[in-house]
Amino acid sequence: MEQWGNASFNLETVLKQNILNSDYFRNDCMKLASWSQLVDVVYEEVDYMEPWMGGNLRGPSTAFCLLYRLFQLKPTEEEVEATIVHEDSPYIRAVRGAQRAGGAG
Repeated sequence: MEQWGNASFNLETVLKQNILNSDYFRNDCMKLASWSQLVDVVYEEVDYMEPWMGGNLRGPSTAFCLLYRLFQLKPTEEEVEATIVHEDSPYIRAVRGAQRAGGAG
């Protein structure tokens, strides 16, 4: 599926760099090789949709690390449709909504 936007998927530079440098992204997200694996992890681990962790932790959130990985996986039209209508978790639908806002097709 064609994606629109720039090479950073229209994420702000600081957020993108923090995602790419985070241990969670490098050690966990990069192991996800398919859309279905990513959706399972969103279901299990995401409980809010802010780009940054709260409190004293200032790293990128789990949701946005997974969102960036979803950008990299370049989901098919069928996968995008399945994400939009997914009924198991509002966060699965929200990740797709954030992907659309970020400039991916």
